Amino acid sequence: MTPGRNLLPPLGLLRRHLEANGWIRVSGTSALDNFVLPPDTKDDDELRIILNRDPQGPDADRRIEQAVITLSQLYGETPQETASKIRMVDFDVIRARLPDDLVIRDSINLRMAEKFVSGLRRLLASSALAQLTGSAVADKSDPVAALFVESCRLGHTFKGSFGFTIESPVGPNSFDAAAPTPEPFERRVVERLAQGLMSVERATKLGDTEILEEQINDGCNINMMEALSTLVEQTDGSTIVFDFSLSDAWLPRTDKTVQAVIPPDALAVTAQIIRKHRGNTLTKGARVTGYVYKLELRGSTDLFSSENIRNVTIEVAGGELDGKTLGVRLTPDQYLVALHAHEAGRLVLLEGTLTRLTRGLALSNLTGFEAL
Repeated sequence: MTPGRNLLPPLGLLRRHLEANGWIRVSGTSALDNFVLPPDTKDDDELRIILNRDPQGPDADRRIEQAVITLSQLYGETPQETASKIRMVDFDVIRARLPDDLVIRDSINLRMAEKFVSGLRRLLASSALAQLTGSAVADKSDPVAALFVESCRLGHTFKGSFGFTIESPVGPNSFDAAAPTPEPFERRVVERLAQGLMSVERATKLGDTEILEEQINDGCNINMMEALSTLVEQTDGSTIVFDFSLSDAWLPRTDKTVQAVIPPDALAVTAQIIRKHRGNTLTKGARVTGYVYKLELRGSTDLFSSENIRNVTIEVAGGELDGKTLGVRLTPDQYLVALHAHEAGRLVLLEGTLTRLTRGLALSNLTGFEAL
């Protein structure tokens, strides 16, 4: 089955795809170009693709369609898959997948989707800032990092398991051997993110924080670890799978396709590195506004029993901690306020000492707690 005419890749993208994959343009005519793929061995046949120079020329679509079929046979995939690959020649692609237990009838909770996309933006921004500074901690924002995030596109979700596709533009390569074009900033950001996430996966499996320390200046720095921790927390501590497909237009420093699996256990590993560089106490007298995300009452059924443990999880709304969750231990009266605020969907205002735990943040020594 061949791709429909409206799904055929543009001629310019097809040309760039061929050049990126070793096809050589040889002599043609004023209207046609010949592309040849040199054989791997002397016993192999030479492959040839003929394309119109003018995309509006006679038989231009037919030649593109034939080229897609030839390439799909060479790659061992469907013509539709090949056409999609050609269309993405100017983009690095990141796919972030959520576990199946969060998916109901091929959909996820809208609030979860909103937080997930916001968390991905934060992770991309921190990766760009880390690439710009090359430092372990980079808290000062930079317009270049912001522009990178704005240049990325959110693609379609994909079937099988729920997730989002992010397309990061890398631009065309000149493929001029005499004057090679430097690797673009966007590619270096995506490669840093891929390498950093794979390091987090490896450090989690081995329980070895030194893996993260060794790559902190050229992989996942503290800001990236914090953004990743927030992303995992916002998906109820779920395992997130990242798949990277790097554009053929630029020779990657790693494999073109890599995967990083980030389990909830990764939070404990990254937290050790974060505490080492940030410390445990973040702010005394911190004022935080947010929504009551989860309530937990352990002990007797008597809310006012002194033996009870009354824990509440707050999802911060606004400020530098926007989207992060933090734990709070409350008095019986405060717990009732939290319960009513949760039922009504009202904001709460807290004041206390903000500290970093093994997993996540906490607000202790409360001096204020009220519903807004």
